[in-house]
Amino acid sequence: MSEDKTEERRRQIMNAVVDVTVTGGLQAATFRTIAEQAGVSVRLVQYYFGDKNQLLGDTLAYVRADIADLVATELTELGDDPDPRQVLETICEAFLPVDERRRRAMLVFIAFGTAALTDGSLRSPDALRRGRELAGVIAEQLRRVRSDDRVDDDALLLVMTIVGLGNGVLAGDVTVDHARRLLDHALDRVLGGA
Repeated sequence: MSEDKTEERRRQIMNAVVDVTVTGGLQAATFRTIAEQAGVSVRLVQYYFGDKNQLLGDTLAYVRADIADLVATELTELGDDPDPRQVLETICEAFLPVDERRRRAMLVFIAFGTAALTDGSLRSPDALRRGRELAGVIAEQLRRVRSDDRVDDDALLLVMTIVGLGNGVLAGDVTVDHARRLLDHALDRVLGGA
């Protein structure tokens, strides 16, 4: 099978993992339910991914890459030298479930994050590194307007805020508009150093 066909089949199966996770949670993502959703055999799922941990890890990386592509596209649209606040708003908005693409991604992130609390096999050094990378990108933007020693802490605080706001929107605790106002308030605080 050609490399393109292999990647297409892998994406088909990973999209099935996302579908199953979004509708039934990560506990519903068995090889059988994933194979049924993808319209392939269990053996084919195993062929492309080996074991469930590999399948889940690759799917999480696939969803992360999709959101990273979305952010990159939106940042490009800001022009050559965007204001740090615009950059931060764009990054943070990617984690608010304001459309179906982001809603599905947040549901996957939450499902994986929750499962990782009790299943050590889902906690990977790569997952921890990705969170630190996001905080690093945010800190870089904060340093464009601030130079104090709290920048790294505020960047991490902002990461935790956007994750919490995304959870709140999905749970119905806050509306998207309210979450955006709260995010705006958080950005005012971290950009001003208050």
